[in-house]
Amino acid sequence: MIIPNKIIFSSYLVALILSISCSLFVLFHLIRDPNLHRALHNHVIGLILLLGFISEITNYPWMLHYYQQERQWKRSLRFCEIWSFFDWGFYIVHTMLFAWATIERHILIFHDKWIFTRLKRLLIHYLPPLIILIYGLTFYFVIVFLPPCHNVVQNTIMLCVISCLNKSKFYGIWEAILHQTLPVSIILVSSSTLLLRVLYQKRRIHHRVRWRKHRKMTIQLISIAILYILFYVPATIAYAFTKFESTYETGIYIGPYATYFSYFMIPLFPFVCILSLPELQTNRWQIFFFRRLIRRVYPNTTLCITAVVHKDSIIA
Repeated sequence: MIIPNKIIFSSYLVALILSISCSLFVLFHLIRDPNLHRALHNHVIGLILLLGFISEITNYPWMLHYYQQERQWKRSLRFCEIWSFFDWGFYIVHTMLFAWATIERHILIFHDKWIFTRLKRLLIHYLPPLIILIYGLTFYFVIVFLPPCHNVVQNTIMLCVISCLNKSKFYGIWEAILHQTLPVSIILVSSSTLLLRVLYQKRRIHHRVRWRKHRKMTIQLISIAILYILFYVPATIAYAFTKFESTYETGIYIGPYATYFSYFMIPLFPFVCILSLPELQTNRWQIFFFRRLIRRVYPNTTLCITAVVHKDSIIA
């Protein structure tokens, strides 16, 4: 049973509209608020959010048009290659960066002495995400645009380019293990062990300030990890099933459903960021209630006062 195009289009459209607004809100505060952008644990999250936003304004509108056209959309090879690069490249880098974030969170909470100096911060905090970003985007750029063979256009599927490397066993194993299984395994293991370590530390060391800080960092990471587990793991399992003859039919059956839900991971990411960052929740509610107060007290001068508020906020 195939999910109807109207359901896919409508659900993706609603999620995309809300997510773009939410992404801009979170990115704005991560840049504008000194406390947020100076916090080391927000750096990789901000990078992931930025990659997701780029994907939302490129990959997702193309998806919407594809389903609006009832999967009948004739595209060129170059466009299909560009689409495939944004889809696979940004999606996998998104996941690999978060896998690193789960490892780094252990360092920030339990081994903060490792990043005391500028050199240590450069090597441990800034360099790994940069390497992941360069590796992932370069890998898929070469695979998509510079393969040793010729790609083929297949307009009957959403990602309309069939990579000529799909028949390569080495590429299939590399993709399945390094880009699919390994990041998911790291997220599962690292997130669960982080939760256990933080809970154990709470019982052993009764320090309110430190516990409050560690609790925020842990809640943020675990919340995002749950998002990945719910929406990314099923697609990874389905993809792995298609690589073995004994489970191939199962992978083909659950693949469309797992793929459909996996595309909600990036749009839902900024919402999880808001829920896991108390500072953003405070800003959101302050803005909401302040504007309501202005409308109630000065209904005839709302536009003027709102403009002044915006101007003051920009100056600040």
